[in-house]
Amino acid sequence: MPISDRDALFIQKRTRLLRSWKPAGILSLVILATTLAWLFIKSPALVNPIFVVNALETGSLERGTVELMAAVLPLAVLGCFFTTTVMIGFGFTALALEQRYMTIVRGLTQTASLPQDASDEV
Repeated sequence: MPISDRDALFIQKRTRLLRSWKPAGILSLVILATTLAWLFIKSPALVNPIFVVNALETGSLERGTVELMAAVLPLAVLGCFFTTTVMIGFGFTALALEQRYMTIVRGLTQTASLPQDASDEV
């Protein structure tokens, strides 16, 4: 029994997505690494805790900078929780798609294992 048109379209879309993921993922990692390197150079107080500790010990951070950092910290923590929540959501979506694949494969293997005609058996 061939698969339904809906399942064939689903597999076709997933195949296109899988082919496009590798370059898109690599590009995303390059952009992320470039942004991090740029922040280390241009604004180390945002990403380098050693810089911040040294600046606090020497008193070279301005009061306004410390106040701004203290105000932004809760937003950064909430952003991390939001990002984690989105990643968990992506996990649920991926597992739901995997379940659909398994349903399609199970349907194909069940129909393939049944003899189509009694004369096929020797």
